[in-house]
Amino acid sequence: MPFETEPILTKKRVITDIPGFPVAIGAWGLGISNAEVLKKIPDDSSDVILKEDGLRESGFTLRYHPSVPMTFKGNEGKVAEEVVRAGVETISAVLEAYSCRGQDLDRLILTTSTPADIPGRPKGLWKRQIAEALGIPFDKGNVKHYYLACGGAAAAFLDTLYEVRQNPNLRKIVIASIEPLTYFVNPKKSIDYSVFSLGTSALAYNPHQVILYNGISEVIPDINGVFKSPETYTLPPAGSHLPVPEHYRVHEGGEKIFAVAAEGNYLKLPRTDSPYLEMYTRGTTRYFKVVVPPVVTQIMREYYTMYPPNQPKNVVDLAASHQPGRRILIDAIMKDINRALSKDGFPELTFRWVMDDETVQMGNFSSGTSVVALGQLINRGEITSGKRFNFTSFGIGSVVTSMNIALQVA
Repeated sequence: MPFETEPILTKKRVITDIPGFPVAIGAWGLGISNAEVLKKIPDDSSDVILKEDGLRESGFTLRYHPSVPMTFKGNEGKVAEEVVRAGVETISAVLEAYSCRGQDLDRLILTTSTPADIPGRPKGLWKRQIAEALGIPFDKGNVKHYYLACGGAAAAFLDTLYEVRQNPNLRKIVIASIEPLTYFVNPKKSIDYSVFSLGTSALAYNPHQVILYNGISEVIPDINGVFKSPETYTLPPAGSHLPVPEHYRVHEGGEKIFAVAAEGNYLKLPRTDSPYLEMYTRGTTRYFKVVVPPVVTQIMREYYTMYPPNQPKNVVDLAASHQPGRRILIDAIMKDINRALSKDGFPELTFRWVMDDETVQMGNFSSGTSVVALGQLINRGEITSGKRFNFTSFGIGSVVTSMNIALQVA
């Protein structure tokens, strides 16, 4: 039977050079260049990001969209099939590099901002299909999801680093993000069209080979509700909620939008009846500029209290992070963090942008970009075994995660 959905591009291969920590990335659909984006922008558009210089400064040179414009609504089966295939191909790539079979995994964690649930079918069927295709038993508690928007992958990674202290048998883990995001993007909204992408990434690792110096996930409600989605997630029944781990800080009102359950972590996001995402871009950008720098600054201050920077080995000067947009957001966040660190006499922290690298060239596909950044910095040789670095992510809603770690792999 011919595969009639979009072809998967896991051509992006395994991109890490540190054995024992493979990362694979991929995309599907049609690659849209900046020149092609500019052709779609109305002549009278006044939005700064949509001018040629602004588009270039966004940091994205290519993003992937369905080859035939369509929405998720009305095409749920097609999109779900693509999500399953993308997940299986990308996870298979890291399992092969990790010399591991699916059935030997201790944990598979799946993240997405736009779950590919089909009306009338069981919720999360796509997760079961991915797991079963890889030979992973779905009902034994070792498949979890993180429904935390763009913050899912990093929050899951930090959770496992804390969990392994109590559960030393947790050794073989894969975190995979599969994001059909541009099936939810209005092609007439040029900002969304230029930034978001179909995409997938996967990371295989042993948490015993990651040194965690300190880390936190903060749940900070966005009271302005600047993001709505037609296909999103809500909280599970209250009776299924588990205690929130100690390394989470839940701000006022956060208990209404965040929950931990046996099958994974949840964030409640607003829903829209529109077939498209609704996002107030400037409001979201301002929100992240306010909430992210204090979290990272505090985690760095705590780190240097324990590990003074007068010893060169203790200096943390590099951050791998979620990649939502370069100049307008990442650079602005970095500037605020470094202003605060400099006042304290601490070294500055550099947030690297990787999405325009020739070997990446993808748009924002939610929490999967954090894994791309991590893998690409390893690929560049900027993260090596034993080097201490910061790993930070943040997502709509909002969960902000920041940690200082080092990889200890052969």
